[in-house]
Parts: sequence; C-alpha cells; structure tokens
Amino acid sequence: MGSRSARRQQGRNIQDIKLENRSLVFERIRSSGGISRAELARQTGLTPSSVTNIVKELARMGLIMEDGFLESSGGRRPALLKINAQWGFIVGVYLARSWISARLTDLNLGTAVSRRTEASSLSDPVEITVPTLLSLIQGLISDADVPRDKIIGIGICAPGPLDPYEGVFTTVPNFPGWNDVPLRRIIEEETGVMAILDNDATASALAEKWFGAAKEMNTFVYMLADTGVGGGIVIDGELYHGQHDIGGEIGHTTIDLHGPRCGCGNVGCLELYASPHFIVAQVREAIQAGRESLIETWIGKDLNKLTFETIVQAAQQGDDLALDAIHGMSEALAIGAINLMHSLDPEAILIGGRAGLAGDLLFDTIDAVVRERCLSKESREIPILPSQLGAEAPITGALCLVLREVFRDPQVWLTSHTAGR
Repeated sequence: MGSRSARRQQGRNIQDIKLENRSLVFERIRSSGGISRAELARQTGLTPSSVTNIVKELARMGLIMEDGFLESSGGRRPALLKINAQWGFIVGVYLARSWISARLTDLNLGTAVSRRTEASSLSDPVEITVPTLLSLIQGLISDADVPRDKIIGIGICAPGPLDPYEGVFTTVPNFPGWNDVPLRRIIEEETGVMAILDNDATASALAEKWFGAAKEMNTFVYMLADTGVGGGIVIDGELYHGQHDIGGEIGHTTIDLHGPRCGCGNVGCLELYASPHFIVAQVREAIQAGRESLIETWIGKDLNKLTFETIVQAAQQGDDLALDAIHGMSEALAIGAINLMHSLDPEAILIGGRAGLAGDLLFDTIDAVVRERCLSKESREIPILPSQLGAEAPITGALCLVLREVFRDPQVWLTSHTAGR
C-alpha cells in the first residue's frame, strides 16, 4: 500500500481524482439497482467517455455487470449496469473501547452475517483483545460459509491515535493493551486476507461521503461522540490524517484549562464533557450524591443499569437532571464544532455516535450556542447535521476502507487477488 513517507509526499493528483470517480460511479450503480451509462454520466457530471472507461475497468475486474436493457427510444437499447454482488465479500470490523462488532457483506453491502462481543465494562475490557478479535473474524467467515479466496479484504476502524499506513496502534487513551499493536500484520498473517486499519471517526466520514449525508460535499468534518469524541476530516474530497496521524483527534483539544485530568494526560479535554460515556458517569455521580431523578424509578438502586439511552429518555420526559446533562454535553459539542469551523471553514459538520440519540435536545442547543459564539455570519451559517448513517457509520466505513483500496489501483488489486481463482 506504499510507505508512510511516500504517501505523505503525494499531493492531490490524477490517481486521487480517479479514485473519487470510480467510487462515485460504483455508488451510483449500487444505489440505483440498475442504471444506464448515459444516466450515470448525467447523475455524476462525468463525461460519457469517462463513464465508459470507468465502467470498462470495473467490469473487467468483475465488480459490475450488464443485466437487462431499458426500452429504446430509437436505436440500440441501453444496457442496465448492476453490481456483481456475489463476486466477492468484505469484512468490516468496528473495534470500540468496550465492544467489537463485525459484519460480512457482499459487494452490494448486503449483510450476510453480523457478530458482536462486549466487555463487561469500560474499566474491565478483558474481552477486547487481539485473540477475541481474531476469533470473531474467523467465526464470521465460518458462519457465512464463504470461501476464503472470495474475501476481498478486512477493514477495521478503531479509536486513535493510530498509524493507518503501517496498520499499527500508537498511544490510545483509555484503551489499555492496544498501544503499539501491529494489528494489520497480525490479521493478515492469521487470515491470509488483506487488512486495513483506520480511525473510527475517519472511516465514518468516508462512509458519509460515499453513502450518507456528505455525498455532495468536498470539505466537511464528522464528529463521532460515543465512548470518546473523535473527528473525521475530509478536505477537497480526501481523508485528512495529518503529518503525525493525529488530525481529527478533537476529543483531546482543551476546552477547560483547569478541568479534570484526561486519560491522554491532558486536562479539560472535550471528550470529558461531550462524550455520552462520560455523561453517564456524571449522572451516576449526581444520583449517588442524592440528586432526585425519574431515572431511579426505572432502574432502582442498581446504577450499573444506567445507560445514555435511559438519560435521553428521561430528558425527553422533562427530568431536570437528565436535561442538565444533555444540555451540558450539547454545549461542549457546540464549542468543539465552533473550533472546527474557525480552524477549517468546512461546508458542514456532521455529528454521529450515541450523542445523536438526543435528537432535537442536542441540535437545538448546538445551534443556539453556534449562533451566539461564531466569528462571522458565514460561520454561523455552516450547517451542523445529524449523521445520516447513524450507528451504522463506523461499520459501513470499515467496509468502505476495503472498497477504497480496490478503487485506488484496480489493476494491481486484480492481479494480486485473482491468481488463485
């Protein structure tokens, strides 16, 4: 996949544009269920000759095929193009701090098999280990009864920081046991299948770009607020990792100079105020300190049953403690969004992860804070939108990581993956 330094020395070149165009054509064919070349050119804005060349390339690889014809308005009947869904399969894995979810799909991203494993708690992540991950992947492939040589690749997204070029975790806060783990090499050696590792928020941004709310956007940020807070940055249509692979680590930007200590070593980090995981801890402490809440009537004295979903439900019913917690989280996310607006001037900011479950309670507060604090009229008008893919964004992004490698250099991929077929 190329060296880390070589990748970073490359600017946006013709290969980048080809990658974008291939992915655009593939997605339009996939989402349409059948489309002509002429309609592809109309919908994508590409020239007919460009569409023809891309279609030939994808067809030569076996990724798409002709399947039926449209009615003719005179002359030759236009052929319908469809995805050759069963030609190959992809494994996508979302490696979170307290669970692992995995999915095996065909090329049409139709689900064949899904699996999930969870640790007992974030403080005891004994199950979230490399052997558990390998077992999950092997079991997934076995359950699907798919020949190993039909697996195109394994995409894995996980909390950062990590090195996507080498496929290695670096220093991951609040994720014990994963520092310096060369996960890509381990997965490839154990499965014999190409593996790709990237940040969970970055993969989610890719998924939204290809299949979600950001299809028509070139520069945007995806904020993933869940067990932590991360950012996936897309600039001029390309994923941005930064010089040291920490581009997008917005959860560890400081919003309180005298705030509590974060697991990363900093103080007052955004994710200590904006993560649903920390909101649950905050509400739990408040109830233990004697603050009354509707939540107690639902879960009794067993505060281990407290979830972010419970807090959202209580807030929707007017519970003061829950409303205060959601409001505080929303304000913190708004500050993070404003910092991104003033730093990157994106077309939009998308918010995903469990934070999005708060719906209008979240976005109404964010909009109010943004209108009050943004620098200019233009920045105040930058839309802050819910993720269209919701909870599916990270796992869909993991699948997209594999498709991206296929589209990046189809001929090399075709040569290396069809020798045994």
